Amino acid sequence: MNPAVKLVPSIFPRQVVRATVLGDVMKNYGLPDPVIEVAQAGLIAGDIVGITFTGIGPSGVVRERSTLSFDVLKQNDDMSMNITTGCSMVEALSRKLAFAISSSIQLMRQQNLSISYTFHIAEHCNSFAVCQKYGLSHNSDPLGGPPMRQLFHVSPGRDRGISFRHFSA
Repeated sequence: MNPAVKLVPSIFPRQVVRATVLGDVMKNYGLPDPVIEVAQAGLIAGDIVGITFTGIGPSGVVRERSTLSFDVLKQNDDMSMNITTGCSMVEALSRKLAFAISSSIQLMRQQNLSISYTFHIAEHCNSFAVCQKYGLSHNSDPLGGPPMRQLFHVSPGRDRGISFRHFSA
């Protein structure tokens, strides 16, 4: 008789879940691994609290914008996550969040927009020092174009400290 194997949810520190979510999202927007590693290190250190992806049309006008942001953790508790089905950490955290991110990426790709990104530096940090620490350039997000309207906003119930918003021109 063969023993039955039962897979159970895994326990992860919330900080690791957030860093993995950030990496999954950045990878899906097409950012390279070295940039993802910098962002994850900055998030874990408390220096980086989010990222904005900006979809820019051929004329240089901003057409789409999405923002993934994280509240500063007051305590790094553990989360039970079921990733045994092979789903991403984003989907394990919230299918609604995964769908919103997927929709945002699809909107930008359908319009053949070039995607730029801007990190959000924590308010308690010196932005110049953080940029120097991680080898980032200190510049602002491209602006311009028609007014943006919010298409959707998602905060997963399992971690209300994560927010994802998408805006469209």
